[in-house]
Amino acid sequence: MLDAKTPTAERDVPARRGEPRFPSFGQAELTVLHPPRPEQFMARIVDVSRSGLQVEIAEPIESGSSIELRLPNIRVIGEVGSCRPHDSGNYRLGIVTERVTQPLTARKLIGSLRSFFDRNRLF
Repeated sequence: MLDAKTPTAERDVPARRGEPRFPSFGQAELTVLHPPRPEQFMARIVDVSRSGLQVEIAEPIESGSSIELRLPNIRVIGEVGSCRPHDSGNYRLGIVTERVTQPLTARKLIGSLRSFFDRNRLF
């Protein structure tokens, strides 16, 4: 809900999404995949929804850019749908989620390999 305490940049943007956004907190590492950029950015998670999320970063990223967002246990591949300046002096990115994956832990890897070898009787 937008009110007088909501930063101006958020009040001026109409709600384009038909699904609820849930406030969220946390840090992530953002990499621009295409067009490629060599630097990585620290991103603050602002909110999430079923189809995407909003993050805040120090530099603008062009709308339409493909990105990878790495959180401690999840990796999000998506596209920058919007980038706008925020009252904080940073930029807010609206990211449309394309794929969410969980990293393969050592335990899962060992279990997968064991299962594969057992099925194929290689050892």
